[in-house]
Amino acid sequence: MKKGATTEVVDANTLAPTQQKDENQFRDRDRASSQAQINNIARNLDPRKLASSPTMDVGAPLLALDGKTIIAGNGRTMAIRQAYQEGGADGYRQFLQDNSAQFGIDPAQLSEMEKSCIGSPFNFSS
Repeated sequence: MKKGATTEVVDANTLAPTQQKDENQFRDRDRASSQAQINNIARNLDPRKLASSPTMDVGAPLLALDGKTIIAGNGRTMAIRQAYQEGGADGYRQFLQDNSAQFGIDPAQLSEMEKSCIGSPFNFSS
């Protein structure tokens, strides 16, 4: 469970997904199978699967307290960025707008960002 996490809006451009295996990335996202998964998520973007979730393997990317480093959701973040780049994120952006009250975010923040995205900052001390 994402104990200590709250949802906030961030610009997907500011997030730093990790592609190679690292402390915060257990999969090599440069592999063909990972790229196929990212492409599939980007082209079939389902905002409900990128929102609040009680587990780390689905939902909004889980962010370190710097608001940029991704603890969980590197592939999902890459897919969201790709969807924006390819022009396929309109439904995601609308979902965020329509559900902003549920996420506790100001709808004005969404329109101020080029590639709005929700993330869950994680407080390790909680």
